[in-house]
Amino acid sequence: MTTDNPLLQIHKLLDKLSTEDLLLVAKSAAARANNSTKIALKIGDTVTFDAKSRGVKTGVLIKKNTKTFQVLVGSTTWKVSPTLLKKVA
Repeated sequence: MTTDNPLLQIHKLLDKLSTEDLLLVAKSAAARANNSTKIALKIGDTVTFDAKSRGVKTGVLIKKNTKTFQVLVGSTTWKVSPTLLKKVA
C-alpha cells in the first residue's frame, strides 16, 4: 500500500485522536448524514423505513420537524428519524 491511499491516511489520523475527539468526529458524521437526508427529501415523497419488529413500512412524507419527520403509513402517522428514511424511486 502506498501512503497516497486516502483510507490509510484517515486511519493514521484517527489513531492520533483522543476518545473525546473521536466522539466529536462520530457526532459530526451523523449530523452530516442527517442533514443530507433532510435536504434530499421533500414533503409528498414516498419513503420507506424499517420499523424493527413491525417490518419495513412505506408511506408518504407529510411533515419535516427539527429532529424527526412525520410519515403517513395508511392511516397511521409515524415520527421517524431522517437517517432511517429511504426515498422510493
